[in-house]
Amino acid sequence: MRTGDIIKSFRKEKRLTQKELADKVNLTSQVISNIERNYTSVSAEDLANIAKVLGVTPNQLLGSEPKEYNAPDWATQDDLIKLEDMLKSNVPMAYNGVELNEEDKERINTVLAQVFWERLKEQKEK
Repeated sequence: MRTGDIIKSFRKEKRLTQKELADKVNLTSQVISNIERNYTSVSAEDLANIAKVLGVTPNQLLGSEPKEYNAPDWATQDDLIKLEDMLKSNVPMAYNGVELNEEDKERINTVLAQVFWERLKEQKEK
């Protein structure tokens, strides 16, 4: 998925119109439309502003960050970044010397994320 498609998906998930998003990030609705249609690339500053409004990280909008893996309500952006770092540190994944396929990697990441959230919650409760 390209950046514009991802932005559009998150915007719709937040139930924002292009105009509402544009107003919140000081752009025009035409610019947002062009970004979402992948006609225009988005600047780093605009990407950061859009990510903040949508409650995601810029890397998620670029498609280079894993999904939140059922992040609990109390999870912060820093927690999501820590999760991303943990999941990235576990690659490459292989069994008997054969690299796992993407589906198997995703299943393993889902389990790892669940353990991550459980341990992080324990730490925060101390």
